[in-house]
Parts: sequence; structure tokens; C-alpha cells
Amino acid sequence: MSNKTTSDKKLRQAKRLFLTLTIVFEFTLIVFDRSGVYLTGPFVDPWSFVHVFAGVLIGLYYFQWKAGLGLLILWEIIEPVIFLLGGILFFGSQAPDFPEVPTNQVTDVVLGFLGYLVAKWWKRKL
Repeated sequence: MSNKTTSDKKLRQAKRLFLTLTIVFEFTLIVFDRSGVYLTGPFVDPWSFVHVFAGVLIGLYYFQWKAGLGLLILWEIIEPVIFLLGGILFFGSQAPDFPEVPTNQVTDVVLGFLGYLVAKWWKRKL
């Protein structure tokens, strides 16, 4: 097996691993949030891991740094809207307030971009 084939196989495995981790962690946290236990902090919270994993996935899928950073920022902009719509869907007219503070949103972007940089570095090592 050539180095290129081995490298491609490792990259596919890494993509599947981080996609699986992101989905499992996301749904686990959604279950806790639906129970009324909002796991959010002023800077880092359990959701931060999801942002790191998402950054790794963005880095593994060949996005340039500007597009990767843009996706992370875009998510933080639309996340409150998605939270509001999901709250209305699950809780009816009494949707809970969006629990994140701006410092946490900035931290999520920074941690996501660090995940992106780790993925880009790792891809060069494959």
C-alpha cells in the first residue's frame, strides 16, 4: 500500500472519528439542556468541546482558514436563532432565554479555530 493510500485512509478514519464524537457529544448535551440543566459558563463549558471537534472537522475537510473561521463565526451568529426556534418547538410559547454570554461565544470561536489549526497540522503529518 502506498503512502498516499495510507494517508487517505487515515484521513477518512479521522473524519469519521471526529464526526462521531461531535454528534455523540452534541446529542448528550442536548439531552441535559432539555432537562433544564443549562451547561454554560462565562468562558469555557462542556459545549466548548463540540466547538473544538467542529473546528477539527472543518480543518479535516479542506477548508481554507478564512472559510473555516467564517463558518465558526457564522455559527455563533445563528446559534441564538436556532436555540430560540428549538426552544419554541420543544417548550411551546415559553422558550427559555439563550443562555450563552458574549465571552462564551468568543471563546467558542477561538477554541473552534484552535481545533481547525490542530487538524491542519495533523493533516500535514499524515
